[in-house]
Amino acid sequence: MAIPVSSDGGSWSYVPDTPLVAQVVREEAQYATINFEDGYEKMIIQITIDRYELISGENAVWIFPIPAPSDKVDLDVVQGMELPVFGGSLVRDLARQTVLKSFFWESSSQLYPSPWSIMPITPPSTGLYNRYHHPDALLGGGGGYYDQPDVTVYQHLEKFGLATEILTADSSQSLYSYLESKSLLLPDDGKQILEEYVESNYSFSISWINDTQDFVANPYTYYDAFDLGVSLGFPTDRIFFPLKLTRVYGDQTIPIFLQIVDSAVTAPGQSILSDLNLSMDYARVNTFRIERPMFDFFSEQMVNAPVHEVEYDNAHDYSDINVMYTIVEISSPSALFTDDLWFIEGSTLSLDTHNFILNGWPIFTALLLIPISIMSSLVAGVLVYHRFSPSKKKFVLLGLANLLTVVGLIAVSTRLRVDREFIDKSKIDEFIESDNPRPLPLPRIYFFFAFTVIFMAISITSYEFLLLTI
Repeated sequence: MAIPVSSDGGSWSYVPDTPLVAQVVREEAQYATINFEDGYEKMIIQITIDRYELISGENAVWIFPIPAPSDKVDLDVVQGMELPVFGGSLVRDLARQTVLKSFFWESSSQLYPSPWSIMPITPPSTGLYNRYHHPDALLGGGGGYYDQPDVTVYQHLEKFGLATEILTADSSQSLYSYLESKSLLLPDDGKQILEEYVESNYSFSISWINDTQDFVANPYTYYDAFDLGVSLGFPTDRIFFPLKLTRVYGDQTIPIFLQIVDSAVTAPGQSILSDLNLSMDYARVNTFRIERPMFDFFSEQMVNAPVHEVEYDNAHDYSDINVMYTIVEISSPSALFTDDLWFIEGSTLSLDTHNFILNGWPIFTALLLIPISIMSSLVAGVLVYHRFSPSKKKFVLLGLANLLTVVGLIAVSTRLRVDREFIDKSKIDEFIESDNPRPLPLPRIYFFFAFTVIFMAISITSYEFLLLTI
């Protein structure tokens, strides 16, 4: 599965004072969601553009490439649809929360910390609900075509002052002619990038504002920015994210935020990765809402998975779905975007560790409780009975009794008479014959006290280390 991703396209605006010359419109940010499943990618792309820069042009165009034939591209241009807000918590924060829960359960084996073990643990706040802008304004549709032999327009949609077309060009020159028909000439660096795509047989999605007044009147724009968006579906063997066209912004840094449903990693062998300030994280969401018009965007696996579903007239609320998604953030000068980005479905060692802690926390707790109990018993035995050559093997095995809580440890220790049977008895006779004022081994209570102090000290140290490293 995949989730919304920020696509790197290019936006240009035609200004009347410079006829037929395109000027780059500054994008405030780029956002997108990708849903990839079974070799098919669904992508909703949103780009936020400053309203004053946009209105200053008589025309504006937004172009981004598609690595698939135009006749295999599904275009679903919509306006004002409420897309699901993916919030939830970062997986690493949930893992840390689970580590704390394991610590409380483990420490409760000593009984006196038990009241704390039943206290609810509040997951760390990640701010994911506010971290990403929610796409409100998307494109909407009509019909039409462009009569040019070397350019084939497969789909055309118009609505709310916007027009969008999916097309294929046989040559870069024919694509330029197509753009000229829209009263637009691209800057030289934009031409070069488009030529690379044409030579690689990419299709294009091209959107432009064909009625500025109608677009400005759009009730779904807000504050000082306009949001453009388009939903695409196309076959691909890897998750695609167009990036190169953003290079036209030069040294400007356009924040890019991607969300990919399920876990994904960057595809190997991409030289561009070494130049980018790219970060990836993973989150889980438990509840979200899907507006009815957007059902087709999400896979049947996601829609049918929820344990609890509440249906409204135009939307469904889902809970207990436990959907994971990948968060990608890019903050680099646009001049470094020398290639597009590719992702594949996969995981990382860190994510696998976090998921193990989350999904198998009882096993995780036991794997820590056993060695800590053994070590505590051994250290306590050696510390308390060091004068009497304590049996290290016996104290190691005795530590397993702590799995029955400290009550079980006390019961087993008393039954086995650790202060007599776990030491060298000949050492007792030697001390009796000597003038030592304390010839006999210390009572078992000293061992119990030493065990619980050492156990808690090792537990706190171990869990603090885990919280810092996971």
